[in-house]
Amino acid sequence: AHDAGFVCDALDIAALAGAMTQLLDPALRAAMGGRARQAVLPLTPEAMAAQLLGLYRALLGLKTPPRTL
Repeated sequence: AHDAGFVCDALDIAALAGAMTQLLDPALRAAMGGRARQAVLPLTPEAMAAQLLGLYRALLGLKTPPRTL
């Protein structure tokens, strides 16, 4: 829900063409690009590794906190 892109069915040619046509607007492209960047900034390699380790620990039923790297 970041308004950083469009979602449409890959087989809906009219919707795909409409989304691509909207991207001809430089202001819209810039705004969407800025929002996309803000959406992914927290996704550092360290943060993603910590989330993955947490998932593995939960799946294995481990209760102890993970060691810091």
